[in-house]
Amino acid sequence: FAKKVGLHRVQSVSLSEYLRQSQISPPSRVKDANDCLKAGLDLKRILASAKPVPHEEVVTANDLREDVFRELAMPDALAGVPSDTLPSLNGILKGFRRGEVSLWTGRSGSGKTTIISQLSMDYAQRGVPTLWGSFEIKNVRLAKKMVKQYAGKNLEKHLDEFNFYYDRFEQMPLLFLRFFGSTDIDRILDAMAWAAYAHDIQHAILDNLQFFTSGQDARQSARGYRRSKFDVQEEAIEKIRKFATDYNVHCTLVIHPRKTEEGRAFDTSDLGGTGKAEQEADSIVMLQRGENYKYLEIKKNRCDGDLGTIPYRYDKDSNRIIELTKAEIEGWGNA
Repeated sequence: FAKKVGLHRVQSVSLSEYLRQSQISPPSRVKDANDCLKAGLDLKRILASAKPVPHEEVVTANDLREDVFRELAMPDALAGVPSDTLPSLNGILKGFRRGEVSLWTGRSGSGKTTIISQLSMDYAQRGVPTLWGSFEIKNVRLAKKMVKQYAGKNLEKHLDEFNFYYDRFEQMPLLFLRFFGSTDIDRILDAMAWAAYAHDIQHAILDNLQFFTSGQDARQSARGYRRSKFDVQEEAIEKIRKFATDYNVHCTLVIHPRKTEEGRAFDTSDLGGTGKAEQEADSIVMLQRGENYKYLEIKKNRCDGDLGTIPYRYDKDSNRIIELTKAEIEGWGNA
């Protein structure tokens, strides 16, 4: 908000810091200037304690005091936005949080786009404005998949219900990038920055890294040397990481894995491109195929370090994945 109105026009008032330094017990409920007056606080002195907005890259230990206390006192309250259709993911990743970068990977055709679109609607229905960048699937096909997931049924068999569900689907805070195929990362980030300013997006999905960076390795850099495809991908990952931090937007990035022998489970070393992806990611989720069922494997989690697996099955009619129950897993094991 301060950036929108101009940092030079904004000063920051920390009521809790003023009360602490003045050794005043905090009133039970103070949310604004009017409450300060009603509580008998000296509003002029409070405003006189205002300071310029600090440099965004520099903080003091005192700046962190309240956030550290909240994390200690209210860990559950600080959990991210939960997924309604994949509850076990909440237990491991603790929900969706802004400003992070999550990586998703799996073999071609394993259902990466299907699962991420399902999750993005879970979050959008809870009020998370979302920008979709699908560089491999046309927007009309992506929207068709998503509205079927939203309806929970195959609308091709229920065309008379299309308008009913689409009227509700289009009310969700969803936006779509028009880019398709190879696209320069700076053009993508320019559109994302506009969406963050104009629509306050909190979630941006880029599907996938190899597709929108393809064919760009032959271009010369500003210094005159030719870049490899890995240089292009590394640069894109660095810029996406910076965007997530600067704009406080969660960026979900899909990356194809390197080719591995059939039947072997992926590891983080199998991520396509360079090691930059693993370094920059806050979380890494891999779609794995076990002997009897598919499962999500959380391989990295900076939030609290929890890792784990989530077995699932695919429901063709609704285009959704559904977590397997313990009984279903045991049934598979006995088959």
